[in-house]
Amino acid sequence: MCTELIRIFTTVLQQQINTFKTVLQYSIMTTTIDYKKLRSKLPRGYAKTLAFNLDVSESAVYQTVTGKIKSDVILAAAVRLAQENSQKNNDLASQINAL
Repeated sequence: MCTELIRIFTTVLQQQINTFKTVLQYSIMTTTIDYKKLRSKLPRGYAKTLAFNLDVSESAVYQTVTGKIKSDVILAAAVRLAQENSQKNNDLASQINAL
């Protein structure tokens, strides 16, 4: 009876430890890159553009910019595209304000 309780307790404790590890890993992964901010700066149709330019699938682009997979090439291209889009939007805003 006592060994059975110890086995059950150990199993439950191990499951809780694994859950904590998963939460901690997810927390570390999402705090290093703000994927929401990146996606908000990308222009409409970015996945199609990046997929064509990099010769990858649109799915790979979406999965990279949501943090589900890691691809430095796609992420770097997405950051460049977001910077270009932000610059273009700033230029347009300054031109409109100059009217």
